[in-house]
Amino acid sequence: NGNGNGNGNGNGSTRKSPFCAECCPCPINNGNEEMNRTLVIDFESDIFEGTLQLRIRHSNGTNLKPHNDTDTKEGYFHGLNRHYQCLVQGRFKKEGIPMTTCVAGQTFSRPLHLPAPFIAKGALKVCRFLAPRMIAKIDCQKPYALSPLGSAPQVVCVDDYHDDGSGDGNFKADGTITGLLKEPVDKSKQLIKITNKASFHKSSASRAKARKKA
Repeated sequence: NGNGNGNGNGNGSTRKSPFCAECCPCPINNGNEEMNRTLVIDFESDIFEGTLQLRIRHSNGTNLKPHNDTDTKEGYFHGLNRHYQCLVQGRFKKEGIPMTTCVAGQTFSRPLHLPAPFIAKGALKVCRFLAPRMIAKIDCQKPYALSPLGSAPQVVCVDDYHDDGSGDGNFKADGTITGLLKEPVDKSKQLIKITNKASFHKSSASRAKARKKA
């Protein structure tokens, strides 16, 4: 269900996609949005509800401002060696769902047109380096590549749910969805408590790496 609301104050889209009756286009940001002014889309399933924010470097179209992260030295992508961001903020609607059963990735209903075997194997090695817990089988009738949901993202932050007071019972993202997020230092906000050699996990990247390998 896409309605483009949330505290990002964005105007999303409820237009149906011509390729899928159950889909709608996602609004794209380029990283040069003002704080709390990103375009977002709200969604809901049987077990989860939340808000999705997408950023693609050097993109135009649905953006409020043209991309520029070099001359102005501003924007989300300035100084970062990445080309996109996909951020989800939300909550599970049901209790007792173990994170060990939650995965993220791709599944396909038919075989893939793969390159030469040595190229495919090399690509999988790179993917497993970035996602150590990934399980994949791509040379079969129904290929898949899945990682535990807790190890796939670059940043995971656990927060208590606070009702926004609207009375509608629906989740609303807060302003932190628009900022530059870091892997939390506070153990109460960590998905997996990083206690071993904590003094070596001084950067967000090192804390995220420890989480991915846990």
